This record gives sequence, C-alpha cells and structure tokens, in this order.
Amino acid sequence: MGAIIGGLYCSGISVDSLSKHLKDVSITDFIKFKLSRQGMFSSEAIETYIKKIIGKKTLNDCEIPLTIISTNILTGKGEYFQNSDVSIALAARASASIPGIFSPTCIKNKYYVDGAVSAHMPVPRNHHCSVLIGCNAIPETELDQLPRSAYAIIDRSIDCALRVNSELATKELDFVLNPLHEYFGSVDLKSRDKLVECGYNCVKENRRKLERLIND
Repeated sequence: MGAIIGGLYCSGISVDSLSKHLKDVSITDFIKFKLSRQGMFSSEAIETYIKKIIGKKTLNDCEIPLTIISTNILTGKGEYFQNSDVSIALAARASASIPGIFSPTCIKNKYYVDGAVSAHMPVPRNHHCSVLIGCNAIPETELDQLPRSAYAIIDRSIDCALRVNSELATKELDFVLNPLHEYFGSVDLKSRDKLVECGYNCVKENRRKLERLIND
C-alpha cells in the first residue's frame, strides 16, 4: 500500500483527493480473478486502478521524487525503481504483489513480488535525504483467536516476518511513526476511515518532534 499511496501522492494527487478516492475504493479495484499456479489472483487490477487516476505517468514524471522497491523473485533481492521510464502504476503493482496471493509482476523480463519481502521500510543506498522518517504499519498486537481463512493466516504470517524486518530497518532511520496499536488485516477496507484517523493522529501527536527534526 505504501507504493500505491506514495505513487499517487508523488504524481501530484492531493491528500484531499486521496481521501475521496479511498472512500470509493472496493476490493474489486485491486483483485482480478485469474487461474494461475503462481497466485490466487492477478495484480493487474492494481495497475489499472492507478492508471484510472493518474494515467500513464512514469517515475520520471513525479512532481516529488519517488522510489519504489520490489523484490526480484529470482534473485531474492530488493530492487529500487527510481528515475525511470517505468510507469508508476506498474512499479506500484509490482511492489504490492503479495506472494502466494498475487502472481508475480513482470517488468522488463524480470519478475517481482511485494517489496516488503526484502525491505519493509526501505532506505535506498544512494538517497540524498538529510532526514529519514519511516512509518511502520505492522502493530505488535496479539490475536485473541485464530484467523478464519487461509488468506488471513498468510496475511498474519507475513506481518510476523515483517516485524523482524522492520526492527532492522529502524536502525537507519531518524524517526519512526507507529500509527497502529490494534490489529488490522492488510485489505481491511471496512476500517478505512479508522485507519486514516490513526495515521492523522499519529502525525499530530508527533508533530513537534518531526518539526524539530526537520528544522535542526
């Protein structure tokens, strides 16, 4: 989701417009049923959804510099898309292709899955940022019951792996926002308003710390 939201925002979509789009989005905007041995669904719908909003803009067209990470399924390593003629929609689709759920996304004869597999909060080595702020959307929360579906179990298992991943990533960051203090599934669209509120409140609570960090 970080790649999707980041791609829309950096392409020039305002926060207010993002909020409006979020209210209308449904799970069918992100899932395309397609029989495949590589995943239960095709992630093509993600690319189509983004293109409906921003068209065929590429990473080179971003109003704010954007870097998107995805995991090369053949090498097992994360690769960064930046300053490229690759479309924002395609790069975001690749980064959001949860393994086992979505089939891998092909970009220039390479196959990619979720960027979080290789780096939950990625920091490109050639970045030129004086301040690095991360956002960890994986809460350290215990469940009171077993997830009811195979997808929910996969989703929860990925979260567990990402926790360890995020602990390593925070060492490179100047500040980390932790907006979630209860469990949400990764496609819990019913809680969209609550999730937005969690993010807003987290930034609001840490506003002075962030301003000092940026202005020092």
